[in-house]
Amino acid sequence: MFSQITLPSLAAQTRQDFHHFILTSRDLPEPAAAALAEACARSHGDPGRYSILAARPMPARAALRRFLEQRYPGQVVAQVALDDDDGLAADFVQDLRRQFALIEEETPDMSQKLPHFVSYSRGFGLMLRDAAEGGPTLFRIRYPYINLGLTIIARDHAKNILAIQHKKAPRRFGARLIGDTPMYVRGIHDFNDSRVEQSGRWVPADEGDELGKRFPFVFDFGADPGQGG
Repeated sequence: MFSQITLPSLAAQTRQDFHHFILTSRDLPEPAAAALAEACARSHGDPGRYSILAARPMPARAALRRFLEQRYPGQVVAQVALDDDDGLAADFVQDLRRQFALIEEETPDMSQKLPHFVSYSRGFGLMLRDAAEGGPTLFRIRYPYINLGLTIIARDHAKNILAIQHKKAPRRFGARLIGDTPMYVRGIHDFNDSRVEQSGRWVPADEGDELGKRFPFVFDFGADPGQGG
């Protein structure tokens, strides 16, 4: 799913001015580590666009903090959490830049009020349970302050996207909550870290232009990952 959902969603971004930090284990078997490196190189091209850290066992927040301190010392950095079975709309980075501009316009002294959050609540659930019976199913979902698409703007790297409670921190520090346009795809299967259950609020999605243009990788799901972006 990382090769067929996550990476293609980043390769499809209409704005490419971001850096992809990938955290994995130093115990990852060599063939899998080589496949990971190959997939990232194929998707991002320029090796300066991404970093792969194979770390010893530690809290993920600590690994991210070290990376941020080394690469962006003392800088204000916007960070987005993206699991290895999820994806973002092709205009996610572009819209996030637009939201930054609106925040700065509305709150000129925002740099003194960090951290701040941008949270997109609408997206899609890609249901892969029982897929053999009828293929993957796509549902429209809405979860305010979900980890998907949640962005933290912070200077203190101790308060990074992996070191906060994603449902409580935005309410505590302040957030721009956006709920009009679907901005993410959440992979739903039997191996999710947090159990996800379908509810009556889930609405089956149709394959309209919005999906085809903004989530093109969804319709390529299941193809040979070695043949695509």
